[in-house]
Amino acid sequence: MRVAVPVWEKRVSPVFDTARRLVVIDIEESGPASRLTLPLTESYPPRRALLLRIWGVEVLVCGGISPYLGRLIAGQGIRVVSGVRGDAEEVLRAYSRGRIPSPAYTLPGWRGGRRRGRGGM
Repeated sequence: MRVAVPVWEKRVSPVFDTARRLVVIDIEESGPASRLTLPLTESYPPRRALLLRIWGVEVLVCGGISPYLGRLIAGQGIRVVSGVRGDAEEVLRAYSRGRIPSPAYTLPGWRGGRRRGRGGM
């Protein structure tokens, strides 16, 4: 399975829509197998979603994401796990071990894939 996490500095980017770098790992039964860091320079939402599909991403683990872009990505057959925070490497390890979603990696105010009191992914 190919999993992508948008990164800002060394942490999960707070908003996928404006992220400029993506860490992609391939997860096998034994754990993470390979890793790529890709520039995410495309800002037009439909093209950004298409890029993920072209790169073979199956799961996007991210912080916040606009509902529009979240729907576009899901429309590409990619699972979106939003509301995630933390050190990007730690988040990738936790996801590969089935430990996300988890309160330890959830953005404050996030509940069940949505921000409390607001719409969103």
